[in-house]
Amino acid sequence: MVTVTSEGLVHPARIEWRGNQCYAPQYADVYGRANAAAEARSVYIQPSAIVARATQFARVMVGELGFGTGLNFVATAAAITAAKRYAYLHFVSIEKHPLMFDDWQHLRASRAREFPLYEALATHPLPLTRGWHRRVFCAGRVVLSVYHGDAMEALADLNARQQQSFDAWYLDGFTPQRNPELWRADLLRLLADTCHTGTRVATFTAAGEVRRRLQAVGFEVSKVDQRPHKRESLVGEFVDNRPRPTPLTTRHARVFGAGFGGATLAHHLAQQGIAVDVIDPRGIATGASCIPAALLHGRLLGDNSPTANHRLHAFHYARAYMTGIPGTSQMPVVQRSGPNMSVAKLERIATAYQAHDRWHHYWIKYLQGPALAHYNLHSQEPGLLFPSARLVDLPKATRALLDHPNIRIRTAPNEIPSATSSSVDVLCSGLAATDLAAAPTLEITPVPGQIDQLANVRNHGLVSVVGNGYFVPRARTAFVGATYEYQPWSSTQASTHNISNNTDLLPPGARSIGQFRGTRAVTSDRMPVVGRLDEATWIATAHGSMGTTSAPYAAALVAAELCGWLPPADPAVMSALAPGRFAERQRRRGKLVNGRKSRPR
Repeated sequence: MVTVTSEGLVHPARIEWRGNQCYAPQYADVYGRANAAAEARSVYIQPSAIVARATQFARVMVGELGFGTGLNFVATAAAITAAKRYAYLHFVSIEKHPLMFDDWQHLRASRAREFPLYEALATHPLPLTRGWHRRVFCAGRVVLSVYHGDAMEALADLNARQQQSFDAWYLDGFTPQRNPELWRADLLRLLADTCHTGTRVATFTAAGEVRRRLQAVGFEVSKVDQRPHKRESLVGEFVDNRPRPTPLTTRHARVFGAGFGGATLAHHLAQQGIAVDVIDPRGIATGASCIPAALLHGRLLGDNSPTANHRLHAFHYARAYMTGIPGTSQMPVVQRSGPNMSVAKLERIATAYQAHDRWHHYWIKYLQGPALAHYNLHSQEPGLLFPSARLVDLPKATRALLDHPNIRIRTAPNEIPSATSSSVDVLCSGLAATDLAAAPTLEITPVPGQIDQLANVRNHGLVSVVGNGYFVPRARTAFVGATYEYQPWSSTQASTHNISNNTDLLPPGARSIGQFRGTRAVTSDRMPVVGRLDEATWIATAHGSMGTTSAPYAAALVAAELCGWLPPADPAVMSALAPGRFAERQRRRGKLVNGRKSRPR
C-alpha cells in the first residue's frame, strides 16, 4: 500500500495569535485587523450587493480567494440568512494553507458569540487534504465548498465542471506585494470565466496594478471610500454580455427508495427547493435501513487511491451532515484488527493521517493495546479510535430526513422511472436498480445479513468496536453483527455467528433477543454507484455495508450536479463511482455485446 504523501496532504497555516488577531509569519501579514468583522461588511458584503441579489433571486453563489479564518463566509451567511428567510447561499472558497484544529478552537472561543457558525466550523473543521471539501449549515440554506490547494487548479476545475456562474467574488488573499500568486493576470482571467454579466468583485486592496488587471478581464472598476479604517478598496462589475444562468436544472424529482440512502438524497434536493416524490412500495426504512444501531465511522485505506479518497471525504461529510439529525448521537468507535484489517494496515493508516501537528487528534487516534484499557477493551493489539464517530438509529433518522415540506411519500406498487423533461428520477434502491432496463450492466449483487440484539450484556459504556464484525453497547443490551450471507443462512445460524465474533466483549451465556435482517446491495468493486444513467435518470445506491457513511456523500454529489454546482469530489473519484465503469470493464473483457451484458451459453 502506498501511504498518503505530500501530494495528498496540504501544508497547514503556521500562524501566531496576538490576542484575537491572526498573524502569518510566512507572509508577514495579518488575516484580519481588530475591526475585521466591520471590514468584511464594508469591503466585501456591501460593495458586492450580495444581500440584494439574495433577496431578488433567493439563491446566490459567492466565490472567494483566501478562506483564511472563514470570517467573510460566516459574515456573508449571517447577512443573507437574516435578510431573506428562504435564501440559499453557496459559498466557494480557495485556501492553500488551511488552519489547524487548535486555531479553529481559538476562533470558536473568540468569535462564536458574534457569528454562531464558528461553532459548527470548529466542531467539524475541514481535513488537511487536497481537493474539494463541502459542509452544509443552517438546515441546508448555507453550503460551503472549500478547495485546499493551488488557486489556478481550483479555478480551472470550476470552469471545467461547474455549470453555475458566480454572483460575486471576494479577493481576500494577502497583499499583492507579499502574496503575488493570487493577483496574477492569468488567474484573474480564469476567475472572469466563472462570471456572468453583473457579477461583482470586491477586494480590500486599491493597488493600481490590481485595478488594471481586473479591467483587462472585463470588470468595470471603481474605488470605495473605507475611511476611517483605511483609505480605499476596490469594487468591480463584470460587463461582458453573459446571461445569468437558471438557478436549477430541475424543479421536480422522483426518488425511488425510502431507505436511508433515498432519504438523504431526497433531503438534499428538498433543501435546495426541489419538489421530491419519494416512491417505495415497501414503505419507509425497510430492508437494510431497519437497523436501530448503525455506525458512522471511518473505513480508511491510508493511500491516494480514488477509493481511499472517497472513503475519507465521505466520512468527514457524513459526520458533519448527520450532526443534529434525530436518531443520531456521538459514539466513539474503536477499529481493531480483523479479517480485512491487519495490524500493519492499522499502523499505515495512522501514519498517513498523523502527518501534520495535532490536527488529526479530533477525529482519529492510534492507540496501543494498554491505552485501550481506558475504554474497557483489554487487548494486546493496537486499534484506531474515531472519537467523533456517530451512532445512527436508521429508522428514526430516515423518517426525520423525509419530514420536509418539499418531500411527498408515495407507496405506488408498480411505479417505474419515466422522467420527463421537467423532472428527473434518482434510483436509490440498489436491488430495484438491477431490474431496470436502463441499468443492464450494473454489477450489483444482493447480499442478505443479520444483526442481533443481545440481553443482559455488561455496558462497556464508552465505545463501539468494529473489526471482526461490530459491537454496539446500549444500556443493558448490545447489538452485534453483521453477517454476509452469500449462501442461505437460518436466523439461528446467523445469531450464533454474530455472538461468536464478539466473544471477548460478551459475558458467558449472551443470548439474542431480537434479529434485524436486511439485504445489502454490493458492487463487484465494493464502491457505490453514483451518477447519471441517462438524460433524465440518476443513481445513488449500492453502498454495501457502508451506507450510513457513504449515502450522505453520494446525495451531495448528485444534488450538486442537479443544481449545476461543482461536486465535492475530484474527477478520479467521480469516475470510480460512475455507473458506466462496469460497462467499460465488460467491453475490455469482451463481455459486453451491443450495449448488453453477454450471457454464457
